[in-house]
Amino acid sequence: DSGMYQCSVSNETNSVWAQWAVGVRVPTLGYVSSSAVSPLVVSTGGNVTLSFQVQADPIPSVQWYFNGSLIQTNIIYQTSITPTNNITGSTLYNITLLIGSEDLSTQGYYYASFSNRAGTQNTISVFVTPPVVGSILSFIAVPTCITLGSTIQIVCSVYGYPIPSVTFYGFTQSGRFSQTGNTLTIVNLTLTDSTRYICQTSNGIQMEVQPLVCPILSAAGGGVVTAGSSVSIVCS
Repeated sequence: DSGMYQCSVSNETNSVWAQWAVGVRVPTLGYVSSSAVSPLVVSTGGNVTLSFQVQADPIPSVQWYFNGSLIQTNIIYQTSITPTNNITGSTLYNITLLIGSEDLSTQGYYYASFSNRAGTQNTISVFVTPPVVGSILSFIAVPTCITLGSTIQIVCSVYGYPIPSVTFYGFTQSGRFSQTGNTLTIVNLTLTDSTRYICQTSNGIQMEVQPLVCPILSAAGGGVVTAGSSVSIVCS
């Protein structure tokens, strides 16, 4: 239906006409890119700008969400949508959310939902957080008595943004000890492994644990002895 349309009117005295150019556009909508990488660690008290680029025709309506809840524009949250350039059949828009005074109250996941007659789409979700000092929550599931010769995993539960690295102390490096992330694995336990193990985060916070390796006890013997004689009973 795109093309030139004319209307002509005439009578016995005169004739006039008008012409219109009609172009039919198909609504378009699509997510293009993001300027933010998740997780986005920002300075405490500073402003944060999240910007996504979308392609649309006609101009889309945009709603922003924080931890799944719709954001209302206020002194903390400001939004904008700005055309950048025209491409065939649609326009590129920058949709932007400004977060004022970033702290733990605004820590969480953000994304935008944008829509027009072509439908509705969502941007990727970006986790925004101020730096959080790393700390140790606890050691996880350290048994009170571990069988001699068995294997144990000592897990140091930590948190923080950026996530702190963990180092274990209290053992001599050998093939029986290995650390993966925040987990220390000890195989073929011996009695000398009943010692203190220290978990330390990269910012210096420590916690210690001392697993107890229990020896295996056994007793054997028996027999017939003469009345009035002596006997030795040995428990090994």
